Amino acid sequence: CEKGPYSSSQPVVRAGDELCINEQAPTFIFGVQSAAYLDLTKPKIVFLLDFTALMAFLVATRGINLLSLAAILAAGTLASAGAGALNCYLDRDIDQSMGRTSHRPIPRGEISPFNALGFGLLLVAARVGISLWLFSLWASLFIFLGAAIYVGFYTKKLKRRTTLKIVLGGSAGSCAPLAGWAAATRNVGAAAPWLRALLVFVWTPSHFLEPRASTLERLFEGRYSYASCRCR
Repeated sequence: CEKGPYSSSQPVVRAGDELCINEQAPTFIFGVQSAAYLDLTKPKIVFLLDFTALMAFLVATRGINLLSLAAILAAGTLASAGAGALNCYLDRDIDQSMGRTSHRPIPRGEISPFNALGFGLLLVAARVGISLWLFSLWASLFIFLGAAIYVGFYTKKLKRRTTLKIVLGGSAGSCAPLAGWAAATRNVGAAAPWLRALLVFVWTPSHFLEPRASTLERLFEGRYSYASCRCR
């Protein structure tokens, strides 16, 4: 790609009608609007996961420990937000090829891939600190699994290979109610948290399929359409 009207300090350059990401272009993490970093975390998904964890926490115990409640929301938010940022980093090549995702901060040139990666890792590291300090092994495990499944299993293994990603990827969201229950009770031996996890797992593909089925073909097209565009 040849550089277009963007300055050398911006992470995006143009070649004709195609958009390419210049991963070498520097940009300072505090040099862009905080709204772009918020968008990178996929706040709508974070809210849904926090909500399911909160409901599980409240149902699991009669008395509310405000410290544990605040901690599970903080750790869950950091884990989900960090996973969202890492997803945007890993999918930066195909995001620019699809209309639904081309508005994300990396394709728009608001955040460089390097800063997105660092931001995501920082959020995940903060989550680890909170979990190790305040939570039981079970709560920490499910918070970790939710982020790991979303980034490592869904984004890296499934997304570009099979439409089963829609079904199997729901297991990441299923970890949120399990984490909320474990934070309140320090165990997941009851059937209730697993039924809540199953509900989230079943709901995820039905929620995804109808409004987004038309984008599946473009997703796989996006896997190849960016290949002809390479930035120096």
